[in-house]
Amino acid sequence: MNQFNKGTVPAIASAAFALALMATTSFAQADEAFVAAAKEATQSRTAIQTEWLGPTTGPKAEPGKRIVYLSSDQNNALSAQYGEFLKDAASKIGWEVTVIDGKATAANWINAFNQALALNPDGIAMTLQSPSVTGPLESAAQLGIPVVGMHSTSLPGPSEEYHLYNNLSSDPAEIGRAMVDWAVADSNGTANLIFIGDNIYPISVVKTDAMVEHVAGCDTCNLISNENIPAANVSAQMGGIMTNWVLQYPKPLYVLAVGDFWFDFATPALRTGNVPTQDVVLIGADGTPQAYQRVRDNDYQVVTVPEPIEMQSWQAIDELNRAIHGEAPSTFVQPVYIVTKDNISAQGGDQNTFTPDNNFKDHYLSIWLGQ
Repeated sequence: MNQFNKGTVPAIASAAFALALMATTSFAQADEAFVAAAKEATQSRTAIQTEWLGPTTGPKAEPGKRIVYLSSDQNNALSAQYGEFLKDAASKIGWEVTVIDGKATAANWINAFNQALALNPDGIAMTLQSPSVTGPLESAAQLGIPVVGMHSTSLPGPSEEYHLYNNLSSDPAEIGRAMVDWAVADSNGTANLIFIGDNIYPISVVKTDAMVEHVAGCDTCNLISNENIPAANVSAQMGGIMTNWVLQYPKPLYVLAVGDFWFDFATPALRTGNVPTQDVVLIGADGTPQAYQRVRDNDYQVVTVPEPIEMQSWQAIDELNRAIHGEAPSTFVQPVYIVTKDNISAQGGDQNTFTPDNNFKDHYLSIWLGQ
């Protein structure tokens, strides 16, 4: 990938003139085909999703099943939402869901999982990271207790390695490409980019690897850095890091993070520094309520790529029902959806969440009730 050619700037030019010249030169050389493809893909990903792509057949659900939901951290808004939505879906077929808080650390996750196994449930749903709980996952497999992960490995689908009957998430590589495409489209192929991830999480690595690979096709984009900033350090460090980037790098600066969480601590620093909103463009993923509000308020973040939390919770109940009946898991993965200020009120956006308009509840209830 080409960096901006600073050698074309006369030594006597001011910094402002140099940046303007670089931007003009980059725009002139931009790969029109790549930019056009990015714009087309972005338009498609912001469209309302009405088609049901999930299963239409499956086993009828029998009442009385007991499920444990292992939350990675109940203080995390998305983890807590999964629990509430799981309870709602389960209640429709007479199932009971017990929530156990993993309290954000690997040691607590193991303890929580062992508590779940002691309850001898009919199935387990979890948002824990599978590499951190390999022992309990092995025990669950030996006990014949099916486990469905939600964002628990790097890719959607079953995992033989971790004994997951299925893992539910959007395609993380596609999310990474979607964020890059939006930045390329918005900048007409001249974006100055910083990527943020956390290498502890396999799904984060998949996203950032896809981002790096995809932006390589944009010769006139400038990938400044691919940063590993552990989520555990974000609250203490992100404000200072963002301030340094604003002072050091050309604007507008496009910052792409694998999760919206990083921006919870970046935006206060930007506001404190009176940084113009057009100078820093934040693009995140997960679709947290905080991210929706930032997009709505034009608070530096302009894009979030949300996960369909409620629909995945209903899917988790469906997958566990299939497992209990000895059937194969579904291969359903909902397409990636981009939220911007233009479509923020659609598909659950007025409630700060992504709920596809595909009548997923009716489809699942039809299967579970044998209708």
